[in-house]
Amino acid sequence: MLGFYTRDECLPSNKTMVHCTMKFCGKDGGATYLKQPVVQNRLGQVFPITVIGLVFTPRTLGARVFLSEQELEIYNQDDSESNPNPLPKRRKAKSTKKRDSKMKLMDDRPTESNSTIPEGLKSRALTVGKSFFPIPGHGRRAHITLGTSDGVPPVTTGFDLLEVVQREKEAFQSSLVVPTFDTAFGKLRNYEDDLWVLYFDRAWEIDSIFTGSY
Repeated sequence: MLGFYTRDECLPSNKTMVHCTMKFCGKDGGATYLKQPVVQNRLGQVFPITVIGLVFTPRTLGARVFLSEQELEIYNQDDSESNPNPLPKRRKAKSTKKRDSKMKLMDDRPTESNSTIPEGLKSRALTVGKSFFPIPGHGRRAHITLGTSDGVPPVTTGFDLLEVVQREKEAFQSSLVVPTFDTAFGKLRNYEDDLWVLYFDRAWEIDSIFTGSY
């Protein structure tokens, strides 16, 4: 797997440094965003980035980020942007509650053992429901691109994550059975043949600096 995903498609300045985009200023609205007092006041500040899982597709490997309320104030990505090249749909989870002996299906209700959200952020997460649908609202596109397959631009990671959120929503709102497996790091779910999500048992926190360029 480490040989399948690379950072070859990243910009030269990004090949050895990962980031979580708060706003892509190359599109309309970039200048307005930069003029916001909250953005200007936060420049240069250090924030803890909370990573709650990983998303694997044939195109991208991304770390999923759960933003704090303070971080959401400077987050201005388009969480509803349409994917110009969506993943091909092959197999959907079955609409049945029958359990396969080869797969262990977990309770979706957030508990001390299966919630990936840190204690300090749980109050916001639990108001939206399930631990397998952790970020349905603002900030659902937040991620760190760890690598992509050959020829795939890093921006694709965010689109793949948005597709994950849609699959989570479908499973949350219906009786779809999603193959779920225990791993050493958390619960691994297979939403489609080529769409896998790892939900960490314990979130990881890493320090980050809010900067205009890198």
